[in-house]
Amino acid sequence: MTATAPVTPIAARVCGIGDEAAPGALEQIRLHAQLGLRGLELRTVDGFGLHELPGRAANVLAEWIASVRLVVPVVDTPIGGWSVSVAIDLDDEIGLLVRCAQRAELFGCRRLRVMSYPNDGRPAAAWRAESIRRMRVLANVAADLDVVLLHENCHGWASQSVEHTSALLSEVDSPHLRLLFDIGNGVAYGYRSLPFLAAVLPWVEHVHVKDGRRDPGQDAVFGMPGHGTAQVEACVRLLEEAGYTGWYSVEPHLALIPHLGLSPDDPDRQAADYRSYVEEFVRLAGRVEASRVGP
Repeated sequence: MTATAPVTPIAARVCGIGDEAAPGALEQIRLHAQLGLRGLELRTVDGFGLHELPGRAANVLAEWIASVRLVVPVVDTPIGGWSVSVAIDLDDEIGLLVRCAQRAELFGCRRLRVMSYPNDGRPAAAWRAESIRRMRVLANVAADLDVVLLHENCHGWASQSVEHTSALLSEVDSPHLRLLFDIGNGVAYGYRSLPFLAAVLPWVEHVHVKDGRRDPGQDAVFGMPGHGTAQVEACVRLLEEAGYTGWYSVEPHLALIPHLGLSPDDPDRQAADYRSYVEEFVRLAGRVEASRVGP
């Protein structure tokens, strides 16, 4: 686990995924600046990934973000994610990685979120072998590009369990493939967050904050941090005690869940919920810090 952001307090290391706050660039930037956040994680702008924006639009976005002195700690890419499968042409994925890295450079960002390829129906052993092979190739390309891939525990072969995630990172064994740990993904995928995190701590370089609950036979329902079953406060405590100095990026999933096709229908409500979410997480982080300092 390496230092990637200002060290203390935790509130100084809270950022957020822009399109969770608002669809458009100006609204994303304005809200994060108003909230006093120092970072803005970029995923989509008006529904388009950074690699899909015309060059002029990407340059203007970089200028806007720089003008309010926001840091872009991570750019989220679709590489290996829910919209593709392990059968997608690897050369196309390499080309996408190159484009994403070039766009991220505009924002002074060297870290790209990726996943490890959902299956296309092939046997488990073949899925495993191909997913690891692809991630090894992509990590080598990332080394040439001087960027770091952050595998999120969300979609793909390695996201099935902590054992799968550990196997991927151990077998690829590259400083250009590390872990983005999403605290709330275990709610959706059926594992407890804290034991998962404890097993992968040395690889964690970025954290998504999400919380919710899931009744048997039902889909996950996401809510405010610390009010669900994802063990958010315990995970933050474990990270801090282990010396984590990176960002906590809020991803509420209250109005926007891209892989489920859920989009906001009330921008004002989306922004208000996002504001409340950030404020609630900052309060939670304050409790963690207060408990560590003691009376």
